[in-house]
Amino acid sequence: MTDLIARLKTRPLPVRRRIAIAAAAGATALVAVVWFTASVALGSFGGAPAVMATVPKNQNLAGAAAAVIPAPADDSSTAGLTIIETATSSTLVSSADRTIIPF
Repeated sequence: MTDLIARLKTRPLPVRRRIAIAAAAGATALVAVVWFTASVALGSFGGAPAVMATVPKNQNLAGAAAAVIPAPADDSSTAGLTIIETATSSTLVSSADRTIIPF
């Protein structure tokens, strides 16, 4: 492997770039073939999906996700909505009240 790297270092830059792109494309193709083969073998293409849910045709994605997720056993949680008047409140915070997180 070190001999191969040493021989590649002696080649011109455009040739080295072409070899690098070909190696990356080959590795990507190998991963894609393995993924596709595993998907076909496990039945992901044309097989039955893992979760079957009956969803009306006019329901959007969020509604479909909510139909699949089971409801909690107890209905102790209630949804709430708080309306804030924008004329009397502001989202701006004074510079003294800001929290600065150093990175």
